[in-house]
Amino acid sequence: YLFYPLLLGLLFFQSKLFKGGEWNEEVLSLRQTKALQGFAAVCIIFHHMAQKTCAPWMRSQYIVHGLDIFVPIGYLFVAIFFFYSGFGLLKSYKTKENYLKGFLPKRISPLFIATVLIGFIFMIARTWMNEAVFFPSITVGEPRQLNPNGWFPVTISVFYIGFYLAYRFCKNKKAALVLSCAVVGLYCFYCDYMIFGTWWYNSTSAFCASETYFLIVFSI
Repeated sequence: YLFYPLLLGLLFFQSKLFKGGEWNEEVLSLRQTKALQGFAAVCIIFHHMAQKTCAPWMRSQYIVHGLDIFVPIGYLFVAIFFFYSGFGLLKSYKTKENYLKGFLPKRISPLFIATVLIGFIFMIARTWMNEAVFFPSITVGEPRQLNPNGWFPVTISVFYIGFYLAYRFCKNKKAALVLSCAVVGLYCFYCDYMIFGTWWYNSTSAFCASETYFLIVFSI
């Protein structure tokens, strides 16, 4: 239970209070965004720890309570990443000249490299533990991955491609928003049709929410 006060300390580290009538100019800034993403990343780690220590599907003799609250709420912290991803893309598109030039290689290459490296580490670990090693594949049911928690890079890459196509070829920004969100919707439909785990898509609506929020507030 010591994790909980430590998490509160992490969340409010270097924060400050504003008086009535004052405006926080740092709202949705890159600095605050990275801080909240860091907090969410730690909470996602706790979510995976909770699944291995106190999940209700475990045998009672193996359960160690303490992180129970994190078992069902991992998707909420993942939603933070989707929200800030969509918001950051549109903010960069609005403020940076020629932002879409070289967009896909710049965005997807780091994800691909990280996925390959982590998959290689998992392959070594599985071999060392005499577990089955298989090539990644997408079939009906849960997709096979060397890293069982490596779904996020795949998902966000799909959204990056949808964003690029939408804002590269649609002159009307509202139409681009609709097309970008349609890609997210089609992705969710595909995952549901292929009977993927719900974690593959149950937080992805935050990506569309952030784009819609940006369009309304900043009138791109």
